[in-house]
Amino acid sequence: MHSAPPSRSPRRPQAWPNALAVLALTGLCVSLTPAHATSAPTALPTVDVKGMTPEQKAQNSARSSGKPVEILEQRTEDTRTLANPSGTFTLERHTSPKWVKKAGKWVDLDASLQVSAKGVLTPKASLLPLSLSGGGTGPLVSLTDGDKEISLTWPQALPKPRISGDTATYPEVLPGVDLKVRAGIEGFSQVLEVKSAEAAANPKLTEIGFGLKAKNLAVAADGHGNLTAKDAAGRIVFGGPTPTMWESTPTAGQQKVALLARSAPAAQDGSAPAAQDGSASTAWEPGLNAKQAPMATTVDGTTLKVVPDQKILKGKDTVYPVFIDPWMSGGRIAWTRVYKKFQDTAYWNKNELARVGYENESNGLSRSLYRMDTAGMAGKNVIRGTFSTQLEWSWSCEARPVQLWFTGAISSSTTWRNQPGWTQHLATVNTAKGWGPNCPAGGVEFDVTNKMKEVAAAGWSDVTLGLKAENESDTFGWKKFLNSATLSVEYNQTPNPPGELQMTPQPTAQGYIGKTNLATGVHLRARISDPDSGNVTARFRVHYVDRGGWFNEATVNVPSGGTADFRIPDTWLPWDESYAWEVQADDGTSASAWQGGGRFTVKRTTPPAPKIEIDPVKGIATLTAEGATGGEHIQTYRFGINTDQPTRRVEAWHGKAAVLLPKMGEGRYEIKAYATDKAGNDSEATLNSGLQWDDNNTATSLADATTTQGGHMVAVVEGRVWHGFTGGSVEDTTPVAGALPNVEQVATIGADSQLHVLALADGKIHHAVRLPGSWQAWGDATAAAGGLPRVTQIAAAQDGWNMVVAAVADGKVYLTTRHPDRWDPWRLVPGTPAQVDQIALASVNDQPQLAILSAGLAYHGGQASPGNWSAFTQLPLTKPLTSIDASAAAGTGGEFQLGAASEGRIHHITRRADGSWTAWGDVTALVGDPGYIRKLLATPVGDGFRLTAIANGTISQTTRTANGHWNGWKDIYQP
Repeated sequence: MHSAPPSRSPRRPQAWPNALAVLALTGLCVSLTPAHATSAPTALPTVDVKGMTPEQKAQNSARSSGKPVEILEQRTEDTRTLANPSGTFTLERHTSPKWVKKAGKWVDLDASLQVSAKGVLTPKASLLPLSLSGGGTGPLVSLTDGDKEISLTWPQALPKPRISGDTATYPEVLPGVDLKVRAGIEGFSQVLEVKSAEAAANPKLTEIGFGLKAKNLAVAADGHGNLTAKDAAGRIVFGGPTPTMWESTPTAGQQKVALLARSAPAAQDGSAPAAQDGSASTAWEPGLNAKQAPMATTVDGTTLKVVPDQKILKGKDTVYPVFIDPWMSGGRIAWTRVYKKFQDTAYWNKNELARVGYENESNGLSRSLYRMDTAGMAGKNVIRGTFSTQLEWSWSCEARPVQLWFTGAISSSTTWRNQPGWTQHLATVNTAKGWGPNCPAGGVEFDVTNKMKEVAAAGWSDVTLGLKAENESDTFGWKKFLNSATLSVEYNQTPNPPGELQMTPQPTAQGYIGKTNLATGVHLRARISDPDSGNVTARFRVHYVDRGGWFNEATVNVPSGGTADFRIPDTWLPWDESYAWEVQADDGTSASAWQGGGRFTVKRTTPPAPKIEIDPVKGIATLTAEGATGGEHIQTYRFGINTDQPTRRVEAWHGKAAVLLPKMGEGRYEIKAYATDKAGNDSEATLNSGLQWDDNNTATSLADATTTQGGHMVAVVEGRVWHGFTGGSVEDTTPVAGALPNVEQVATIGADSQLHVLALADGKIHHAVRLPGSWQAWGDATAAAGGLPRVTQIAAAQDGWNMVVAAVADGKVYLTTRHPDRWDPWRLVPGTPAQVDQIALASVNDQPQLAILSAGLAYHGGQASPGNWSAFTQLPLTKPLTSIDASAAAGTGGEFQLGAASEGRIHHITRRADGSWTAWGDVTALVGDPGYIRKLLATPVGDGFRLTAIANGTISQTTRTANGHWNGWKDIYQP
């Protein structure tokens, strides 16, 4: 963002001597909009090697000096931004460019002419390459921008010009006619000045032609004489209003000014201040009483032609000079005036003074409008907005109100008859400046704060503001302003919402902080940042959750982008209390929204020691911790067998946990347990030394599956089906799903939120479904699929949304598929071996694959399409296994993993994604000898799998990673 430096002294039109009778023709003015012109930059701020942004450096300098400091990195040709000592910023934008970058530094634009080494005239500092003739037959003026160029040529050779500031005068280009060319910040203007009636009689002034050359531009004139020069994309690079001409009839006001100048007190050096004559015609604009007329304009190939009004040019009452003005300018400057006397004449970007009010001597009424760039203001908190311009001339030194309005949009077609709506009156200033030495020209400011707030809230990219006299029939309200204006907006951007909210110590997943973590207090932290940089205040608030009310509030100051840290001392936190906290960022002017950091509960009280109840027949231990500080506060129980350091953990459910205990041999054992609450506080230990093991106190079958509810484990204990979530308590399903007699084996799959459980009991397959909050009772799956002889083994796998079930009955393998609404009939698997010892079923990429183990050998087949299986093939095996006690399969990625137990040893083989097989491998040396294995379970874990074994009454697990690494067996305490 940017703001303009103090402007240089404005150029004031010079009054012509009354005795000089001259007719002037005002010529062509060109002003180009640079293609590279930009609004305020939107890129992220750069950071220097010390980590300080330009905004921060400017703010620091402003605070230390007590004066505004510009952020030079954000300056553009017409905009600058100031950092204020208060911490706010001021953005200043101008209707016309003020600076240009030369040799990496910004310099003031300066149209003063100088002679170049090539003999042509160039401005000292302009936005675009501009050259004026130094005399001779070359182009009168040339202006370029990249690959676009426009030039004008006078029909005859030009004399050597006289240079005065930004103006070159070519004398006597025709008898009694001077040609003036004035360099501008974005182009040029030219004036033909006919100084007498004799000069006006020259037939060459009947139609004036300039040689026109345009590169990559198409120049045309419309029916009103408005000029456009467009590029290939149709963008107007140059635009010109209707050409006009005027003469120099004086007004009564000019006589008053002359008298005022003669009567002004003399200065010390004997000179007297000159009165400002704003009513006289100049080479660049008409006087108050000057006769004016639009001119016909045509573009014919390489010639620009204008036709002067002969009544003004040669009239009997014409006062010379008369000025003819075929004018063209760029679209960068965006101002215009509307003139009631010439209701269809456009003055778009004309190089003249802006006008407001009524001219009684010419019976003319003017209004002026400015289009102001407001891009980049969206979302900013506007503190103050000011529209300012220079009042150059007033009808008298008697103050009259001038109004500023918000209007509709303006363009090159804006005229009095086609002016925008004046929709909202914004401000009025009662003033008079620029009439005489006691009433000099000066700046005028209008308060537009409320409008700029509206602009920022709506995110408008520009606004149009119009000036007009409050009383448009009062001659004393007639004023002239510079055609450039400044929009100055002091703003402060609202800080960003705090981010990266954190607490130390970090609460548990349940939001608790235990007594062991409170020694250094609780730290609340948040990243605080402000688009305006500088220092920002983080405001923290902590309140009670249960009883309401604020507990504490504090502020922490940090540089933008830093982390604010608010420490709540341990002594401030009452016992067993729940809190919530939030934070906002405040820069002293505006504040962000509050951001909630969440809740936390301080838990200092030690939970009660657990109660241990053991069923030695089932091998199930039930742990409870009761009391005011127990129950819902208990998170886990930790226990150990024959050890003082518990290493086994089980999740509590409503303060209770039931676990299957591992068998470690015959005899009596001790169990030592701790209760741990949700804050991580441990209870005292409880010791139970009354557990007597026997041979039947652990699971005889296992299965697991995953649903959207989490990981499930299902086990058979003492002929009944038990269920629990992975790492949680187990429960007997008999009360919720119904009783089954003598369950031997279970199999499971997970489908979305449903857990499907198959149980083999008394030679039949039973099916139940666990829904997220309830169980569906057991149903006879054998009969639902058409019936089978007595079933001795089962397996299940997922087939998309369906479940494929394999069953061994009467020594044969049968398959069925359960769909959401039906069961397929049982079908005999073709090509199976005569003897079936074990079956293992797994899904690979949602396609079931089956392994059959028979007489120490293994066979494999897969589902080629729903209901169709490929022929079974024997797997590579150097020699048959002596016996196969258990088997399990898992699908991992595109691979089929098969494990088998034989005489206490573990063997493994993989079917790769391309259909090839690895060799059988004995991995016992890698995982250890688990003993006699009763059951195996294989579960995918990422791209690897986990093997669970029931061996010698103990449940153990090992894992194989995706890269083939095996971990050793580890006892677990439950499925």
